[in-house]
Amino acid sequence: MLELKASPSNVRREIRKIRQGTVELAIHTWLPENPKAAVFYFHGLQSHAGWIWEAGRQFANNDVAVFVLDRRGCGISDGERGDIPSVEVIVEDYIVALKWVRNFINKKTPLCLFGHCLGGSFMAAVMHHPEFNVRYDSAIFCSTWLGKLHSSLSEKELAQLYAEDSMELWDAGLHSADFTDYPQYRDFIDTDDLAIRKITKRSRRSLAEVERMYVNAQGE
Repeated sequence: MLELKASPSNVRREIRKIRQGTVELAIHTWLPENPKAAVFYFHGLQSHAGWIWEAGRQFANNDVAVFVLDRRGCGISDGERGDIPSVEVIVEDYIVALKWVRNFINKKTPLCLFGHCLGGSFMAAVMHHPEFNVRYDSAIFCSTWLGKLHSSLSEKELAQLYAEDSMELWDAGLHSADFTDYPQYRDFIDTDDLAIRKITKRSRRSLAEVERMYVNAQGE
């Protein structure tokens, strides 16, 4: 159990950059002096690493290092805004980032993977990928997105989704009131210029492909 300390912090977020081909990806870190554990956080659809400014600092205050990758096209990472790349690109980005994190921290430091919302779906896909071999100690899914498209759409609708290749924008229908009742957090979400409000229609195909990575693996 995490033992909470009373003090607040002199820990500040630091941003490291890793290169994937021609793309620069941002990893946000909150680092205590002597971490007893580490968390790698997979953020959701509209969010980015900046959304956990409070949680990151709180964990670091309690000697837990926090790492968050701004997914390609999100936050301050390079990439086309609102266009989610193929599942191969997404998974490779995360594997590269996780290898970087494992090399950055002590090999004996316990590492927890944490997938929030859509991030849980990305995390499940990474964990089922044959090239993922980064050692971790625990995984937490805080997500209603696991298999969501495959469980809510008919076979015909899924087939149409897999054939989608349009760059037309689709409104994800995400509203701050769906996530919090606190005015200060709703204002933060509503005024965040880096938040993703719409995605390309072909991005929904990518999300279905991400799900297929682990949905098809059930029972294997």
